Amino acid sequence: IVSEKRKICRLIINKVASDVTALVRKKSFSTEVSTDQLRRCLRLFDVTALSLGAMLGVGIYVTTGTVIHNTSGPSVIISYLLAGIASGLSAVCYAELCARIPATGSAYQFTYFTLGEIWGFLVGWNVAFEHAVGAASGGRALAEVIDEFSNHTIRNYMEKHVPLPGGILASYPDFIGTAFMILCVGLVASGIKSSSTGNIVLGSINIFVILFIICAGLHYADIRNWTEVKGGFFPYGFSGVLSGTAVLIFSYVGYEVVASTTEESINPGRDVPLALLISLSIITVLYVLTSIAITLMVPWNKISVTAPFTNAFQQKGLNWAVYIVFIGLATSVFTSTIAIFIVVPRYLFAMARDGLLWPIFHKVNERTKVPVFGTIVCGSLVILLDIFFSVSQLVEFLAIGQLFACTFVSICVIRLRYEPYENQRFSTKRDDKRLSNFEEENLLLEGLKNDHEAGLVKESILISKFGSYFKWTQKYRPGQVVFYSLIVAIAFISGEMFLLTYGSRYSETWWFIIISIILVTCTLLSLCFILTFEQNTQGSGFKVPFVPFIPFLSIVINLWLMLNLHVMTWVRFGIWNVLGLLIYFLYSFSHSK
Repeated sequence: IVSEKRKICRLIINKVASDVTALVRKKSFSTEVSTDQLRRCLRLFDVTALSLGAMLGVGIYVTTGTVIHNTSGPSVIISYLLAGIASGLSAVCYAELCARIPATGSAYQFTYFTLGEIWGFLVGWNVAFEHAVGAASGGRALAEVIDEFSNHTIRNYMEKHVPLPGGILASYPDFIGTAFMILCVGLVASGIKSSSTGNIVLGSINIFVILFIICAGLHYADIRNWTEVKGGFFPYGFSGVLSGTAVLIFSYVGYEVVASTTEESINPGRDVPLALLISLSIITVLYVLTSIAITLMVPWNKISVTAPFTNAFQQKGLNWAVYIVFIGLATSVFTSTIAIFIVVPRYLFAMARDGLLWPIFHKVNERTKVPVFGTIVCGSLVILLDIFFSVSQLVEFLAIGQLFACTFVSICVIRLRYEPYENQRFSTKRDDKRLSNFEEENLLLEGLKNDHEAGLVKESILISKFGSYFKWTQKYRPGQVVFYSLIVAIAFISGEMFLLTYGSRYSETWWFIIISIILVTCTLLSLCFILTFEQNTQGSGFKVPFVPFIPFLSIVINLWLMLNLHVMTWVRFGIWNVLGLLIYFLYSFSHSK
């Protein structure tokens, strides 16, 4: 009887251990992925325009007023700049992984291939939802500007005849935004090329409107709005700058659109990294100039939360300019919504292809080559959010999911850079056998080059007088010790950031200083230890410079910004992830391919 009980216990333990291991099972780079279901028709100009269209929407017209009035004041300029730098660090990490893993699904795919299934699922789950929230906030913003034009006649009528309870919900349902979302869903479902063409035309109009806002705002600039208005340039202190930066990160998430269209790009290895860098540079300049213009034009405490630019021009008596701003708002919300309706269904498509979501999300229309069901489901979710939530409530959902994804993408870059190149041959199956010269060169290099030393301690160190201290690392597979060192570095720097965020009032005490020195020193030692290992530098695609420092700096910034988000944002993040984990354990875990 005792022997039987032991056998049963061993079986249970082995089963639990097997299931826990399966949570971090990784998709193999040698797995052949079919990339012929989506239509390859996007060139560099198309991909760059999609990225610009995605960024020039929610950031300028929706979140700017909220962040200026409630979070940063005129220092929103610094918030936009810091958000641009943080996004730039994440964007170069996306660029390298897009070249290494040219499959739709972006951060989800990168994480699944590199860190394991459950992390990939959570990244995909959060990014998809956050983009849906972004689209809904754009629709709401458009409706509220139209309401401003009607002198709040629409709002007053709806609150009287179709009221909502308020609080965490809006005070009335938004049917104008709903109609707008239905139009966007129809356009995206008609095909990626038609969506791209419409995006280019409307995006060009929006850029001209942004330039008009900048020029007009600077014409009416008054430096006293930075110096003599209550609170000055930093009315909420530097913590307000950081909080504003965390929210404004979502204004730069157009690189998710680029990374999600790799299977529809004609030459993803070249075009995707270039599109990322070009669009992010343009957007950062436009955001900073626009925020300078509006905060110099109008005192920060008089800027409208819901319609900052139209209200600013009205305060200056330029009522005719309101119509120009409205055209820009309409086109920007349209282009950003199109981009989101491109990203989210392709996330769902990639997750369904791997068995983590229901197969119906993997089906594409034979004529348009678009995942229509995923587009409809995404549209339905956006419409529900748009109907029942206000802009201020929706904005609080933003940023944390994207910061979560960017953190994992940066970790993936470091891990892949210290693993053998022969383990990273990404295999695809395409119906178009005519490869570009760039792709042929890539394939040739992949076939000729092989790096067996990546992830192992450098030979020069092993043969030095310090070599005996590193021999213990040889019993681990290549890259394993580097990954453990990275986790240790992240743990130490996270402790330091937590200490700075929640224990700053003790910053002058001796124990605070000693703990900070220990945490920072251990972080730097962990990174220096990683430098003793050989990197994988094979392949001709884009490479992030100064690895591991640039990806690690991206991780630090993302974690710091996450710590500065509102408590309720974390609560919503937790609730959404609990729902996602229920789906994963009830369906995805057992159906994974």
